[in-house]
Amino acid sequence: MSRNRNEERTGFQESAPYHPDYDLQTDFVMVYGIDETMPQRIQAWKDKGYIVHLMTGVAWGEYNDYLDGAFDGEEHWDEAQTDRHGDMILHGKQPVIPYMVPTISFGRYIAERIRIAVDAGVEAIHRGGTRVLGQWRLF
Repeated sequence: MSRNRNEERTGFQESAPYHPDYDLQTDFVMVYGIDETMPQRIQAWKDKGYIVHLMTGVAWGEYNDYLDGAFDGEEHWDEAQTDRHGDMILHGKQPVIPYMVPTISFGRYIAERIRIAVDAGVEAIHRGGTRVLGQWRLF
């Protein structure tokens, strides 16, 4: 049976580059994560005939280049969400991955990373994570 992937009926999310062990033969793949390997991962899936989308967790992610100042020369650890005691709310501890406050500077960083994905050929962008909104309920 022949399928037309352009209908984009089925898809899955994957953070790794293409590998036949997890080629699910769906219509599209959501490449997950906006790290420095993203353009190569996008291309690897495209080379196998997939329609490629991007999935990024805006509220959290491996944004240490932003947090440590590589993006704009300023550290941004003060933009991590904190609980009422001032402790960072973390998604991961090794490395430390805080949930982020949606600042203008962080928005610029995310926009730049997404621009790279668009230039690499993604056809859709999915935003993951609702943690930013959920944290306000704790207070």
